Amino acid sequence: MHKVSSPADMNAAFAQAFNSREITRLLTLYELDAAFQVDDSAGVLRGHTKIRMALEGLLLVPGRMTSQNSFCIE
Repeated sequence: MHKVSSPADMNAAFAQAFNSREITRLLTLYELDAAFQVDDSAGVLRGHTKIRMALEGLLLVPGRMTSQNSFCIE
């Protein structure tokens, strides 16, 4: 599993976790009390239980994810 040690590493780690198709691997990228927003219609989701539901929906999307950062502001 890819460990995220800086914000610049997050996109690559998310793509790797998504491509593994393992929900637990995706969830390890989030703190237990993290806030997650898919779009304006769903509002902010808080905590692993709600984030899991959103990520499970994302995992239904076929294909592989790639990520290339142009820049990162910390």
